[in-house]
Amino acid sequence: MKCPHAKEFQRSVNMTPREILAWAKDPRSKCYSFEATRRRLPALAKLKAKPVAKWTADDCRYAQRVLNFNRRMEGGLRRDGCTPGYAISLMNWGRKPQGCAPPKTCTRKRPPR
Repeated sequence: MKCPHAKEFQRSVNMTPREILAWAKDPRSKCYSFEATRRRLPALAKLKAKPVAKWTADDCRYAQRVLNFNRRMEGGLRRDGCTPGYAISLMNWGRKPQGCAPPKTCTRKRPPR
């Protein structure tokens, strides 16, 4: 299946599958995000590692969802500057924002959803 979002997904998700899985275990990933988002991190790492030629229609839809989220967060990041929320939220969707790192610690918790 040819996915029109594949190239942009590969650029937007700039963390490696290993980095995504390591981030999923980092306690800071629990700040500023819903549990359901964090549960998808292994699937995101798997998609990032999967050759685009083997993507299914579901993979393409998921890639589009990731791109839509990353675009919205990047827009907020440009508008508001680097905040812990933007840095952590983007990393929970596989994007390490340039010049914007998550805080060393985080005490804010999102409710489960």
